Amino acid sequence: MLVGVSLDGPKEIHDRYRLDMEGKGTFNRVIAFIRLLEKHNVDYNILTVVSAANSRRARQVYEFFKKHGFRYQQYIECLDPIGEVQGGMTIP
Repeated sequence: MLVGVSLDGPKEIHDRYRLDMEGKGTFNRVIAFIRLLEKHNVDYNILTVVSAANSRRARQVYEFFKKHGFRYQQYIECLDPIGEVQGGMTIP
């Protein structure tokens, strides 16, 4: 079994959109969960939603993942296509 863990980058990027019911960032809990998986030798991959917040800092996100040894990564796009305004209308 492979566990997918949602992590969108370093704390300041991840916590921008990943909030709990009290409006607090979830970064620290996600990292603690990853360490628990590692402690018990559970295979996991990082699931990253590519948003405007982290797409502009792609190198920083990648270097963060590399530094922490997150070898398996999956990127899920959540951006309007280039050349379109928000909502899908083509820019002339």
